[in-house]
Amino acid sequence: MLPIEVWIPFFVVILGLLVLLFSMEHIAPKNPNKVKREIYWSGEKPEGVPSLVRITYWKFLLFFSILEMVPVLLALTLMSGAVTAILALYLIIVAIASFIMISG
Repeated sequence: MLPIEVWIPFFVVILGLLVLLFSMEHIAPKNPNKVKREIYWSGEKPEGVPSLVRITYWKFLLFFSILEMVPVLLALTLMSGAVTAILALYLIIVAIASFIMISG
């Protein structure tokens, strides 16, 4: 079992994220600008800008979660003795995810 000093920052960060998410509902404008809505309703694609990135939501979520594992893995490696093995595994996973993301 991990000591309480490890869990307190974790719960503080989670609580801060929850407060931020719930406060964004009150900060966001209730009625968007009519001009901005009409631009997006036109259905026209921007000219001269090639669409190089084609990624679905679940792929984006997968890549984001893989790349956001850095703080978690660093914290785990600082608490354990398997520093080299875990970081090497992480680098391999990031390289594979980056290759998949670039190749589409």
